[in-house]
Amino acid sequence: MNHTQAPAWTTSALLVTNVLVAIGFQMRVGRTVTDVTSAARAMRRGAYCLLSASAVFALTGTLNPLLCATALFGAVVLLTLTELLQSAGSWGLSYDLADTARLGEYQGAWSVGTQLVRSCGPFLVTLALSALDATGWLVIGLIYTVAAACVAPLSRRAEAAHQVTAPQVATPHRPLRNRRSRTTLDHACQGCRRPTWPLSYCSTPHSGKGERMQLLP
Repeated sequence: MNHTQAPAWTTSALLVTNVLVAIGFQMRVGRTVTDVTSAARAMRRGAYCLLSASAVFALTGTLNPLLCATALFGAVVLLTLTELLQSAGSWGLSYDLADTARLGEYQGAWSVGTQLVRSCGPFLVTLALSALDATGWLVIGLIYTVAAACVAPLSRRAEAAHQVTAPQVATPHRPLRNRRSRTTLDHACQGCRRPTWPLSYCSTPHSGKGERMQLLP
């Protein structure tokens, strides 16, 4: 903000904007991620949003107060969408690509990587912006875009390897069915053993009084 002509109140307004966008779009963005493919797509869309936000941030130093404030609001919206898309995509990949038998190990490794990014990320961003000024924003956006572009092929490869090594699940036993009448032979009358599908009782009289016998379970 010190390198722009934006009004002093812009900082508070941008913080409120970030919170409102996060609250309003968090569930909507999360529902778009349902599998590995959609998770990789969310990561790629987040990279596009970050690249656009970086370009806007790089231009704010040359704008007048009104245009600068407007541009900053737009950049913050894009930056918040980047956070939501990246979070949804990374969580989806961390669960869908994990081995169910070793889920704790996979989640632990993913958490370590997340903490490293949170620890080193602010320092690297500050270093890039201090050394390159406005160009640093473009460098950050390009690096993230290239990294996000690699997510889709790497996730497809990991998913294919996971499917090959996944254990085969035994199929449950199904009762034998008569192809002609589609009768379930496992369900028969206790008295005459006659299949009665699809009825839930046997209508054949067994004692002359016309009573209906219950089926075997």
